[in-house]
Amino acid sequence: VFGVGSRQADVLFIGDSLPMYGTAAPQLWAWYGIPAYTYATPQQNLVKSRRMLRRALKRQSPKVVFLEVNGLYREIGDQEVMSDWLCSWIPVGEYHDNWKKIPLRELLQPVHYNTVQESKGYYLNMYQSAPATADYMHYDDPEAEPLPEAVGLLKTIGDLCRRKGIKLILYSVPNAVSWNWARHDAVSRVSKELELTYLDLNTEDVGIDWSTDCMDKGDHLNYLGASKATAWLGNWLARNEALA
Repeated sequence: VFGVGSRQADVLFIGDSLPMYGTAAPQLWAWYGIPAYTYATPQQNLVKSRRMLRRALKRQSPKVVFLEVNGLYREIGDQEVMSDWLCSWIPVGEYHDNWKKIPLRELLQPVHYNTVQESKGYYLNMYQSAPATADYMHYDDPEAEPLPEAVGLLKTIGDLCRRKGIKLILYSVPNAVSWNWARHDAVSRVSKELELTYLDLNTEDVGIDWSTDCMDKGDHLNYLGASKATAWLGNWLARNEALA
C-alpha cells in the first residue's frame, strides 16, 4: 500500500489526476532542494482530499500544501460521504479489492504502508496529443460556480491547515479542456472570501506549448508541460519565501 512516506516533505500537492501528471515533485528537489510529494489520485473530490490530508498530517509536517481546485467541481454524493466515514473506522475499505488479499484479523487494524514510490507521487507520461485549440480560456462556461458543498469542505481544509500552521495555497494546473476565465474568476472570488492565495497557472507565463506539452488533447500535461509548471511553482516558492 502506498503512503506519503516517512521522510519529511516541506511541500504537498493534493488533488486529482491534473497534479498527478502535471506537478513533478522530484523536480522540486532536484532543481530547488525542496522535498515535496504529489499526493493525488484520479477523480479526487474534496471529501477525499480532506481525508488524504488528515492522513498525511499523521506522519508529515509540511510547511505548504498546494490544493488543485478542479476538485471544487467534482460532485460529492451521499455514498462518498458515507465511504469517508467508514474509511475512518475501517481503513482498508479505501483500497478497493485489496481486502480480498488481507487476513480477516488485519481488516480493522491501521493500514501499514510498505511501498516506497521513487517518483514521489508523480506519474511521468511522454505521450503528445495537442488540443483542438489553445484559446480555451474564453469558453463560455454555464457551470463556472464551484459546488457549494465543495466550498464548505475547502473551508474545513483551510481551517485544518491554519490550526497546524500550514500555508494552504490553491492552484490550477494548466488545462485546456475544463478551465476558462469564468472558472478562474469564480475560484478567485472564493479564495478571497476564505483569505487564501490562488495561483492559476493557466493565466501565468508558464511557457506551455499546447502542441507538444500535453498528452490527451489538452486535459493533462505530459512530462514537458509538467516540467515547466513545476519550474514556475519552484520559482514562485523561492520568490515569495513561502518555506521560510
